[in-house]
Amino acid sequence: YSVQMNQPQTAMFEGSLNSLPVTMTLSKQNPGTDPDRVGWNLLGNPFSSAIDWDLTDHSAIDGAVYVWDGIQYVSWNGAVGALTDGIIPAQNGFFAKTMTDGVTMNVPLSARVHSSLAFYKSSVADLLEIAAQGNSFSDKTFVHFNNDATADFDNLFDAYKLFGNVNAPQIYSMITGDILSINELPMEGNETIDLGFKCNTTGIYSITANGTENFASNVPVILQDVKLDTYQDLKANPVYTFSYETSDNENRFKLWFQQVTGISNPDLNHIRVFSLNSTVVIENGGILNCVAGIYDLAGREICSQAFSCQTTIHIPVTAASGVYLVKVRTANGIINQKVFIR
Repeated sequence: YSVQMNQPQTAMFEGSLNSLPVTMTLSKQNPGTDPDRVGWNLLGNPFSSAIDWDLTDHSAIDGAVYVWDGIQYVSWNGAVGALTDGIIPAQNGFFAKTMTDGVTMNVPLSARVHSSLAFYKSSVADLLEIAAQGNSFSDKTFVHFNNDATADFDNLFDAYKLFGNVNAPQIYSMITGDILSINELPMEGNETIDLGFKCNTTGIYSITANGTENFASNVPVILQDVKLDTYQDLKANPVYTFSYETSDNENRFKLWFQQVTGISNPDLNHIRVFSLNSTVVIENGGILNCVAGIYDLAGREICSQAFSCQTTIHIPVTAASGVYLVKVRTANGIINQKVFIR
């Protein structure tokens, strides 16, 4: 909950501060008719200091906690999440979820955190943080490969996606029947994860991958833009910028942790794409029968040209200055390259 006032005021806390452990009883009851509200409980930090979620006894309920940061809900599952180290500030409410009525959660005195300094835990293997930025807001989602987890929702490991400010980008992963802010699953060698994105505002947004160094060198991390039919190696380039329209399908992106056909084809490494003022230059490395298309960041085709035999191709572009996507299709695969047209 929040307390809102029409003008700045000084709030007075009267009485004795709590100095005893607290036991909270959670309910699965749902007084409304919305099934998505079943089991959610709004609780409060009972102490005058921050508390560490990991030091509470919440073994009878779901493992994740959810805190509103003013723009988005941030979550933490005991090891992963946007709620830094699971620290819940003083005078702060939080959500927890139970699927059993009448269970309890205990907050011992040892859960109190008296230091305001951030405590950074060591990096987590096979953990990827995906951040979406745009419209002066941001959001995060997490993918963590954990062999103790399953591909379905695990109440000990996964965290639901709770949507925040509608004008802020919302990013999340999708499994059958649920959308997640934290997705833990086993590494089986052929993982493809559906990544959802939506916002109420049309504009230019970016997706940034943090933690690609947490994966073994032989595990690729590739982002697919389904709308533009493009792939980006996030280990080589962790930032992907795109144009978004509110009519876009929210199932626009996929994360690949396996090699995608054509991404690492050595024959394609000889193709170079760059711009010279208002001309796109393609050096095809001797590959025959190519088709080049030039698109704006909304996916609209500006022009296209088929060619063969030439070693170097020049394509004049009549369009406003800006960033454009060049897609070169060959029999061996597809090359995608962003260029700046002057």
